Amino acid sequence: MYERVRITGVLHLCSDLHVGSGDVEDIKQRVNDAEEGSYRRVTLDHEGKPFIPASTLRGWLRAYARSIGSAGNQQVKIFEVNGFGYSNDIGRKAGRIRVQDAPLRSSVSAAVYPKSWDENSLTHLRHGIALDSRTGVVEDHKLFHYEVIPAGSKFTFCIEMDKCATEELPLVFGLLAGWDGSQTAAIGGDSGTGQGRLQWKLEKVETITAKSIETWLAGKHESAWQVMTQIPALPVLSTHFVSLRFGLDALGGLLVNDPDWVQEKQHDDDHSPKQVYNRSLEGKARVPGRSLRGLIRARAQRILATLLHQKGVNAETANQQANKLLEPFFGSEQKAGCLFLSDALPVKQHISSLRPSIAVDRFVGGVKGGSKGADDGALWAAEVIEQMEWQGDARLDTARLPAENWWKGLLLFVVRDALEGDLAIGSGKSKGLGQFRLKLYLPDGSPIADWKTLLEYLKTNGHDASAWVQSLRTYLSEYTQKKEKAA
Repeated sequence: MYERVRITGVLHLCSDLHVGSGDVEDIKQRVNDAEEGSYRRVTLDHEGKPFIPASTLRGWLRAYARSIGSAGNQQVKIFEVNGFGYSNDIGRKAGRIRVQDAPLRSSVSAAVYPKSWDENSLTHLRHGIALDSRTGVVEDHKLFHYEVIPAGSKFTFCIEMDKCATEELPLVFGLLAGWDGSQTAAIGGDSGTGQGRLQWKLEKVETITAKSIETWLAGKHESAWQVMTQIPALPVLSTHFVSLRFGLDALGGLLVNDPDWVQEKQHDDDHSPKQVYNRSLEGKARVPGRSLRGLIRARAQRILATLLHQKGVNAETANQQANKLLEPFFGSEQKAGCLFLSDALPVKQHISSLRPSIAVDRFVGGVKGGSKGADDGALWAAEVIEQMEWQGDARLDTARLPAENWWKGLLLFVVRDALEGDLAIGSGKSKGLGQFRLKLYLPDGSPIADWKTLLEYLKTNGHDASAWVQSLRTYLSEYTQKKEKAA
């Protein structure tokens, strides 16, 4: 039995992180050429540097411990009550696990930063939109901005545990090993879209025992803390995540616009692109996990709303009910979702090009400006990534999924549309940009690139796709009947 254990290490940020402070600021103070709006700030310490709050880290560890325990590892359940404390009808009890705020240890250094980079806080901005599932375009007033700590930043992390039994210590290391850099090892905002991924590295373990306290009090040692030289082996903790690698075969140019990389005009004749592709601080192109997740949600919501409307539900109500049904997948303010997507990255060096465009006056049908000369915004260009394959990873937390199989039927519809090339992502979809075909990669690396092959694979592995679809239809019939009775 250890009276106290202290574990110190490093948390490496594998993707941009946003842990909000609740503060908002005018974006014009950050970006000179920005339009009206504000952005959400991250948590900053007294020196104006970002840090990860202890409550965020402790909350993730508790959720992870609970999920592992429900998967069959009963030993980990000790952390749910004795480790993290509880509050119920019987009373309240403090936990034995204490987590400290994680201060910034080092940040990234790059030759070129986006124009929203702040040298004081060592952060930059990212941007997001919301899609209308019915029209497929951006909803009005749904452009938003938020501050992020860049990938590559490192934080010092410290956790302590009181009254730690010898057999419990390996389980603590097992929890920390959950920060493995994957999509499910993510904290903060948009953790389901590949942001906030952490990777843990152990530096030092110190312990206090009854004997070390005695020798310290006797003046034989300067401290009661003793550095542990032999670290116990990590246990194999069972999890219930289903992982899958996917590919996007772009059928043409692809543009997920990133305003942070648009250059300010230097002079009147400057025709530098008004839209540029999304990229990392190192300049590597990417399709953000946020964009992919938003596309999947919009399509799934449209499918559900259509099926509900076919059962007599009016269009507006059907859309609202569909959004509610999707909460187990994509989360809500009260509950985290179960679908995690990484950014999709190009499989080889990407090639970009400029696509020139001319703004047309819709009233006269000619170029804006007409005989008086094209106005300043008539001629413009977009920087797009040319045809290539992108790859990323997806994970499902099956413990959070509904018990019925209806969700499998819904995902099957979405996957079919993606395999057949019916989905598009990013800007310029009406101009032929963003079209792609989905690939699903099996554990052995072989791809599934068409609907027929997927159905054959499911049948070979004992899955009945038609039963999943029927389960979806049956569930929605029962769902609408319950709503009618409740009304």
